[in-house]
Amino acid sequence: MAEGLWDPDGTPNHIAEILTPSEISHWSEELQWIGAAPRFHYILGAYYYGEYDMYRSRQTFFGGASKSGYKNFNKLKSYAAYGHGSWTPPILNDKLSLTAGLRITQEQVHPDHLVTTASGGPFNAKGGKAFGGIHGAGAPGIDPMGDISYQWTDDLMTYFRVTRGFSGGGFDPSGTLPQLFRSFNPETLWAFEAGVKSQWLNNRLRLNADGFFSYYKDMQVSVFMASPTLGTLSVASNAQRAEIWGMEFEATAIPFRGMEATVTYSFLAPKYTKWLDQQFDANNQPIFDSSGKPVLVNVADTRTFAAAPRHQITAGLTYTAPPTTTGTFSAHVDVYWQDKVAYVPSNQTPGAQADEGWAYALVNGRLAYTGIPLQKGSLDVAVYSRNLLDRKYRTYGIDFGFAGNMYGDPRTFGLQLTYNYTAGAEPVAPPPAPVAQAAPPPPPAKKKIVLRSVHFDFDKATLKADVKPILDEAVQVLTQEGSVDIIVEGHTDSVETDQYNLGLSRRRAETVRTYLLDHGIAKSRITAEGMGESKPVASNDAADGRAQNRRVELHVK
Repeated sequence: MAEGLWDPDGTPNHIAEILTPSEISHWSEELQWIGAAPRFHYILGAYYYGEYDMYRSRQTFFGGASKSGYKNFNKLKSYAAYGHGSWTPPILNDKLSLTAGLRITQEQVHPDHLVTTASGGPFNAKGGKAFGGIHGAGAPGIDPMGDISYQWTDDLMTYFRVTRGFSGGGFDPSGTLPQLFRSFNPETLWAFEAGVKSQWLNNRLRLNADGFFSYYKDMQVSVFMASPTLGTLSVASNAQRAEIWGMEFEATAIPFRGMEATVTYSFLAPKYTKWLDQQFDANNQPIFDSSGKPVLVNVADTRTFAAAPRHQITAGLTYTAPPTTTGTFSAHVDVYWQDKVAYVPSNQTPGAQADEGWAYALVNGRLAYTGIPLQKGSLDVAVYSRNLLDRKYRTYGIDFGFAGNMYGDPRTFGLQLTYNYTAGAEPVAPPPAPVAQAAPPPPPAKKKIVLRSVHFDFDKATLKADVKPILDEAVQVLTQEGSVDIIVEGHTDSVETDQYNLGLSRRRAETVRTYLLDHGIAKSRITAEGMGESKPVASNDAADGRAQNRRVELHVK
């Protein structure tokens, strides 16, 4: 349950007050089957999501001279089934990887709407609609994907990817007239992306870049309107056609030991190409025809993508001193800059600047001393500052005919203390053996084969050429030790989510397992497990540490 009172005029006067209590309950279930065959890895799954929400809005303007409000109840059910597979064909020295997938989504939305307005009085409206699957033109809920990547060298990979996405439709929750309480269509997207990932200078320089094009159909957009009689409206509608061109670039360099420099840049060029939207008159009243249907007009040339700055740049430096017996010192500074941005797609007052935010830059810094040994455990101490230069910048704005603005936090300082209560703890000694009995003989030491050199490129589960001689040596050892069963453990760095890394680690383990099977090791002797990012052998804070963590180990059962 969330209760929020918003004072958009930002003054002590009671010009505009909006109370928005809301309550949301949701639940979800997902079932996955992850498997592998020689040169092929796959995931099959089913997903269910349910939601019940209540959203209210009570709006008061000019000390009560104008009042409006609405209450909306909404039920949502979503079902999906999906499959995803990756194949490495036996050509081109295993450098080519092909991936394909398909997802089918079906949703049902059932709203119950009760509204009280100052002008039109109360009204009730109910509805229900199914979205996705084969409902609608082009079967919007059926989403394929495909990816082709090529590992030119151990340090250079290129890829091309195409995907289709789906977002279910719904009903406008804030329509304060029966004519405005209408459904909006599902949103579909075709996205095309091509990129390169590379490492240079013995992994001391990483350069990644990509370019993309996204084509939207029935893009879902909320358009803000402020009406003297209907209150503030966020009218949900569909922009029939929209597209986004863009590119991203990131670089990470280690100029000398302990120093890491990062730079990221993104470029966006979005535009609406067709948008038939509700027409409003000079007094911001919606216009309807004689049958009560909304009068639509093409507004594509007058609308702007919200929250989409054309340029964004981040640059940072991190220095980590050599560790000492008393701890490790590190210092970090970064600068973020973004181009001007629009806050809402439309501007109600020509020439007003409330709906736009100008370009700004923020500087942040952090000093830390970590791993300070204590009698038990260790202590990390850090001081930080956000917006170090005390930049005043706007994060949101709405044009009511006057500006309603929100600003980012001013210069902020903080102190962070972290106590690691298990760090450096001595292992607990086992209890002594009973006097009346002889101590049992210690178990035989397990053999352990750690393939520390079997490393993988970022986000890849294909073997590099330089690790195959090491695997061949492992095959020879396992052939000589015919009674030994092994566990193949896959590991990742900490980039991406826990769930994604768990799947990636399993695919890496299955890649090594498949290699051993193909070279004569019996299937019954090998078990493959994915450990995700749970067992790092080096710090994930630096590029070389992350490279060490992208590995596979073999352990004797």
